[in-house]
Amino acid sequence: MDAELDGLLFDLDGVLVTGGEPLPGVVEMLRGLLDARFPFRILSNTTLVPRRLIVERFRAYGVPLTVEMILTPPAAAARWLRQQGARAVALFVAPPTREEFEGLPLLEEEAEEGADYVVVGDMGDGWNARTLNRAFRLLMNGARLVALGMGRYWKAPDGLRLDTGAYATALAYASGQEPIVIGKPAPEFFKLALDALGLPPERVAMVGDDVISDVGAAQKVGMKGILVQTGKFRPEDLHRGVKPDLVLPDVTHVPVISGQ
Repeated sequence: MDAELDGLLFDLDGVLVTGGEPLPGVVEMLRGLLDARFPFRILSNTTLVPRRLIVERFRAYGVPLTVEMILTPPAAAARWLRQQGARAVALFVAPPTREEFEGLPLLEEEAEEGADYVVVGDMGDGWNARTLNRAFRLLMNGARLVALGMGRYWKAPDGLRLDTGAYATALAYASGQEPIVIGKPAPEFFKLALDALGLPPERVAMVGDDVISDVGAAQKVGMKGILVQTGKFRPEDLHRGVKPDLVLPDVTHVPVISGQ
């Protein structure tokens, strides 16, 4: 990767943390970037927790992040739904994440009709046949499908888990709808991050463990894509039709950070 970088975007799970705990060297790396005032944002598809809790976890390790430094699909979706004038929103997200949608008109949790938008995120073990069928019935009764990212799977403490895209794809197939995607790999989500940095795409790199949703999607909007061999990385990811600008052992080896 020949071009110098003026900013970085980091994925969260599998890149900076695993199981909510920072990976080795990450705390020191982030402190260094903050001390140097090097522009970065955390661009994560996580829908299991609100940004507030992510900030609190990092602050517990002495990393003074702010909510504004983290971009997640729930926060972006809440803003988008307000712009659409949503009248009744059915949320399929983890309970803690509901706080990102405060102030929106939310449908009762057991209702199967009356929504104009169905918002699908990662509910962890909250996803089951009953929950999927309720979302499906709402869609068949006229609601539009909003997917908080289209990730296929992610690395959890107990192993690989299905991500939002798996559930959204099932609901899209059954309902015949094309989901409105707010999150990676949608180009608009990366552009929000670039706007937050105030930098052109060619001066920014996305660092992630997903060769498709992180690396390939970032490259499509003109950014550099750096693949790290942590998290859900698998050797076969290097043969999936996407050529990363760099492949590194972990996030602490990014040249602008390590001085390489």
